[in-house]
Amino acid sequence: QEYLGEFTENLRQLFPDRLIRELMVLERQAFNPKYPHFLGVDVARMGGDECTFEVVRKIGENSFEHVENYVTENILIPDTINTIIDMDGKYDFQKIYIDTGGMGVAVFDFLLRNSQTRRKVVAIDNAQRPIEIHKRDKLGKPHGRRRELMKEHLYMNLKRLMEQGHIKLLKDENIFFSLKSVQ
Repeated sequence: QEYLGEFTENLRQLFPDRLIRELMVLERQAFNPKYPHFLGVDVARMGGDECTFEVVRKIGENSFEHVENYVTENILIPDTINTIIDMDGKYDFQKIYIDTGGMGVAVFDFLLRNSQTRRKVVAIDNAQRPIEIHKRDKLGKPHGRRRELMKEHLYMNLKRLMEQGHIKLLKDENIFFSLKSVQ
């Protein structure tokens, strides 16, 4: 659909095309033990959804580089676990963040029991809804009560890092289209 000659889906797009393209400057590089590395995993299984593994390294106090984007389809849970363990062997992650909403909880539970990953794995439940209560009105009643998805917080933090130039992304069209689709 269009509104004023623009596609409405582009009006709701969180990450502007220009911003994404501006930051897509990195080529894949070999592991550099000088920097701490982090893994984020959005787990999917056999339902046609994609399982994604995103590797980021911290290169400064508040600066990051996107190191790897690995996407699979139709992957079994044991294969997801093995991929994470293999990647940890390569990158020696500081933290491994797992989306524990849905199928990710099984992956998280297993990684908690694994001696290699138990101190690194962190659950991020994208279905979690923190509640924020802002100020009270003159009668003392709370107002501004709002529910937000954890995923919204993560996306907004990424957008802030992007706008401030604190993160560089891989030159990969899959990353462009993935970020472009976030509304």
